[in-house]
Amino acid sequence: MASGSTTVVGNENQETTTVVAGDGAGTTERSGNKIVINGAGRTETFDGQGQDFEINGAGHQITIRGKARSLNLSGTNNAVHVDEADEITVSGMTNSVTYSKGSPRVDQSGLNISVTRR
Repeated sequence: MASGSTTVVGNENQETTTVVAGDGAGTTERSGNKIVINGAGRTETFDGQGQDFEINGAGHQITIRGKARSLNLSGTNNAVHVDEADEITVSGMTNSVTYSKGSPRVDQSGLNISVTRR
């Protein structure tokens, strides 16, 4: 696949987007109220819309605007900002999550993990 290309495969209930670009590579899968982000080095912004987010990989810079129901981050050297979430789970190494408001339930494991309100 050429640099900068996007492929979308799916139906009305599930969609998979494959990204190969200068700012990272990987897939984004959308199924129902869940978004799964995989890969490395991605810099992207998503709308929370009360959805569940699962982010896997390395070197991501992800922003989630609005409220997410849950955020599950695993991998290494990732930074995620979510405006608000009911639940935040972080594992791996050198991962950070910041949030703007609310009092999410937080579960963290690994090395150099941080979850902070800003």
